[in-house]
Amino acid sequence: MQKFILIFLTLFFLHLCHEISCGQSEVEDFTPGARAFSMGGSLVVQAQDPSAIFWNPALLSGLKDREFLFNLNNRFSFNLLSLSQFVPLFGTFGFAIARIPSSRESVDRGTLAWGRKFASFFSFGASLNVLKHKDDWFSDFSVGFLLGNTSDGTLDRNLTSQNASFFDYVSLGFTFRNLPLTDVFFTPSALFGLSVILPRTPLLINSGYHIQDGDDTKHLGLDLELSKNFSFTTGVENLDFDRWGMGFRYRQEYFMVDATYSKELERFLLTITTRISGNPSQIARPYFNRANRYLKEKRFRSALSEFKKYLSFEIPGKETQQAQLFALAIERRFERTQVVIDSLYAEAQKRIYQKNPQKLNAAYDLIKILELDPTHLRARTLLNTLQPAINDFVKKSSLVGVQKFKEAQYLEARKIFEKILIFDPNNQQAHNYLQAIEDKLKELSEQYFFRGVGFYQQTKFTQAKQQFEKALEFNPNMKEAEIYLNRTKNKIAQFSTRVDSLLHAGELMEDRKDFVQAYQVYQKALQLDPDNSQVNQHIQSLKPQLEPFIQKKFRQGMRLFREERLNEAIAVFNEILKIFPDYQKAQIQLANIRSQRNKKVHEYFQLAEQFYKKNDLLNALEFYKRALKLNARFEPARRKKAQVEKKLKLSKLLQEGQEKFNRGQYVEAVEKFQQVLELDSENEVARRQLELCNKKIQELVDRYFNEGIKLYSSEKYEEAIKMWDQALRLKPDFTQAKEYKKKALERIRALEALKRN
Repeated sequence: MQKFILIFLTLFFLHLCHEISCGQSEVEDFTPGARAFSMGGSLVVQAQDPSAIFWNPALLSGLKDREFLFNLNNRFSFNLLSLSQFVPLFGTFGFAIARIPSSRESVDRGTLAWGRKFASFFSFGASLNVLKHKDDWFSDFSVGFLLGNTSDGTLDRNLTSQNASFFDYVSLGFTFRNLPLTDVFFTPSALFGLSVILPRTPLLINSGYHIQDGDDTKHLGLDLELSKNFSFTTGVENLDFDRWGMGFRYRQEYFMVDATYSKELERFLLTITTRISGNPSQIARPYFNRANRYLKEKRFRSALSEFKKYLSFEIPGKETQQAQLFALAIERRFERTQVVIDSLYAEAQKRIYQKNPQKLNAAYDLIKILELDPTHLRARTLLNTLQPAINDFVKKSSLVGVQKFKEAQYLEARKIFEKILIFDPNNQQAHNYLQAIEDKLKELSEQYFFRGVGFYQQTKFTQAKQQFEKALEFNPNMKEAEIYLNRTKNKIAQFSTRVDSLLHAGELMEDRKDFVQAYQVYQKALQLDPDNSQVNQHIQSLKPQLEPFIQKKFRQGMRLFREERLNEAIAVFNEILKIFPDYQKAQIQLANIRSQRNKKVHEYFQLAEQFYKKNDLLNALEFYKRALKLNARFEPARRKKAQVEKKLKLSKLLQEGQEKFNRGQYVEAVEKFQQVLELDSENEVARRQLELCNKKIQELVDRYFNEGIKLYSSEKYEEAIKMWDQALRLKPDFTQAKEYKKKALERIRALEALKRN
């Protein structure tokens, strides 16, 4: 294919050269860029900056950023300003203004150009020129082709790799310029360029052949890349060393300088190119990030577009490989999607045009096509023809959905309104009802959830599981219900093992004829798993075997009843009913016993009340206790019993306090009276007696203190200390007694010291 393109372009080039030689006008003699003079005067395949606008607009495809170039052709003057801007997927656009020398005075030219790569080694570009000479305006255009690699330099190309192709070494370019759109000013010309990189060297050979109205020129140049930043160039035109040039190029990340000496012009030329954007990697990065974000969001068309934009920058590295893989995968996905679309479209047509048309099903197929590809014109057109049938379906379904909502059949109503929105996405009634349904379902889900929590706390895990599943049916996004459901399932799994163990134990007991124990074990298993069919079967099969046991228990209950051991009788009949809940005789006797118990409780309570009114607290307490023994939950008896016990305790404390007081044990008496006041702060007897005790204590304290002073004065220090200790026992915070005791101890120590000396 590449050879075919090369042969075609060569033949076209030769034909055009013959045609343009027939016209006669002025030949353009403009060599833009200092580097062109040092490369032999031709950059048809080697213009690696915005000067490509003039040499070969196809070369713009190699500029992946925004660059600005100005060319100084003399001191303090320039003859070229150009700007390039890369737009992903569309190519690189350029704009330039130049002053071109002419035999009829200089000409001002403005140029708009564009270049784009269409294959890995093929680029095409075009430019539109507007010229002004004095007061006259002219316009023409140029086109350019490039077969080769647009990479800048030689050292950054891995030409020793086995993957290197012919066009990694060789670049071939054609430019047909000054093709007139109005009156001819510059003669149309054809430029041919060829460059070759010598393998395993940093040397590039550049050649050109320009056909310009019979004044054909040949060009030869060399580019020696000494480092990534510096290269040396030299070249000659028509092998005439009076038209020889030499220069160098220095480049950094954000600027590039070409400096050349031209022997023909006998002066130095300078071209400066500056990058006025981030480098291609920086510019490309947001496209890569957006593509990955769209991929996560399953926005595949947007992701593919962003990956292609990123790949158009041709950034080497792992990310480019990833982008290529992702783009390929998405394209394959689209291919598979197209197969689905074709199948759906064929099915829709079949349903429409069959004997009994299935218009709604066909519409559904077409809607699915438009979901996959919103731009599918045939599907949209066919869907429009089905709109009357869709409208009729929506109207009828709306009535059914509203009725289902009124009947609280919310799940069915939701399905209906969701189906309506498939065919009529903007149906406001359906949106409103769906919102109302969601609110109702959330309320129901919360109700089922809280019921489930209640069962869970009661260890009724089977019922809890049912409630949590119902809650999630109404609200699948309810995280709490999901968490509790998982916990419940774990509990059920744990209990299942325990139930199996109990079931086995019960069966062994049945084998030993221990039917009562077996029944009790099965009851435990039933508490863990109420719906276990095996356990229920065993319980039912045991009931006939338990009949003798039940009759024995019944007789026991009746005997306890006759002996007025009512609570014990109630316990026995409850045990019977636990085995046989429907045993009517036991139910009747249990009700009778409870009635008798209640009657007895009230009798005891009334007797207790009579004793209480007579202030016979001990007998009152006894009968309150009897009432509570029969019914511990009988609150009036419980309350009155507490009151009586409090009164008895107060009476006992007052009596003990008075006895202590009478024996002169005032401190102990104080403790008793204080306990009374803690229970009954308004007790006047305790308050009066407490005051008397404190008064007596103070009298004793004063007496002991004064006696101690007398003994201290008589130098009887030890006897004095005993008196003060008595005072401090009665009144521990008595400061004066503490001070005198301290002095007495000091006197004793002093006397002992004198005796030792």
